[in-house]
Amino acid sequence: MQTIDDKLEKITDAWNNYFWEYKFCQDQINFTDEIKTNYYGDILSYFNDTLSNLSNVKYESTFQKSIFQSVGFLQLIYTHQDLIDELLYIFNLPKSSKIDKSPNREIRNELVGHPIRRNPRTNEFISSVFFGREFKNGMIHYILYDKGKIMSSKSLYYSIDEIIERHRSFLVKYLDIILSKIKTVLKRYQKQLLELNNLINKGIAFTKIVKLVELRYNKIAKEDYLFKPDILRECFLRQNEHPRYKNAIDLYLKTLKEYLPETIRLLEELFEPPKKQEYYKPVKIKIVSSSNTASPISKEKELSYEFSKLLDNHPIFGISYFKNKFRRSKIILKELINMENNISNTLEFYSSYEYLRILFIKRKLLRR
Repeated sequence: MQTIDDKLEKITDAWNNYFWEYKFCQDQINFTDEIKTNYYGDILSYFNDTLSNLSNVKYESTFQKSIFQSVGFLQLIYTHQDLIDELLYIFNLPKSSKIDKSPNREIRNELVGHPIRRNPRTNEFISSVFFGREFKNGMIHYILYDKGKIMSSKSLYYSIDEIIERHRSFLVKYLDIILSKIKTVLKRYQKQLLELNNLINKGIAFTKIVKLVELRYNKIAKEDYLFKPDILRECFLRQNEHPRYKNAIDLYLKTLKEYLPETIRLLEELFEPPKKQEYYKPVKIKIVSSSNTASPISKEKELSYEFSKLLDNHPIFGISYFKNKFRRSKIILKELINMENNISNTLEFYSSYEYLRILFIKRKLLRR
């Protein structure tokens, strides 16, 4: 079942990295309110917990244990078929066909689901099933009684190996259909991101960038509190009031120009891994004298740890700590006071925090 595990892993990678994150991809599938709860994870967990039961099976030699084992196999396969149909629904694809589910589903229904069948309206007897004595060692054997003109019976034999192999083929077929749909959607998405990247490089208006990113690359809003569209638009309107607002815009554009090409590259490699290099070229390492390098930040001056605590207004390394430490710096003190007065104002609090980062980097108190 390793091939099936690999296919499920590819689908899961695509789900976690793209369909769960980007609105464009969600619009191409049935991303309903129920699916937004990520119950895809429940489906994956079920497969992960049960697929190994269908590999390297050791069959029971006794009649009773063999019945118990076979019923478990058939019910598991039946459930897998339903889960595949659920995955097909999520990715906006037609349900699996009855032909592909047969005869495994019929065997399960006769032996496990409806061992005695009656007409639901008239309660008239239709058929019944009894276990056969050769039901062991990986062989399913049962006697089916049908009501025709007279009661008739027939012995049915099925190899569990053949049942499992049919099921494996069923899973491979429909997981490949899902992967094909995913590839189509992600290729389409990659094209959208390439167009977006080109527009950004051409220098289109900032407000248009924000709008297009919101539609095509909305995940970036999670990278920083300042990257919410409404906050960015307000920063743009106020960029001449104070450097903190212009810094927020610059930070957004810098992050976008770094992340967007990387996402495009990862999409390219998702189904087409990079080609192996034909030869190995050794890399020459040049040793540079420390006297020729930029002066490092001394451990005594570096504020990386303290600065990371400022964001949460740490009880020790919070705003008061920095106000006291930089009480003689008007520009730094102004940002700290702005943070202090706007704890609940996302724009003011985080724009001052990010501007302080720039000020500290310039003073060699933080690393870039």
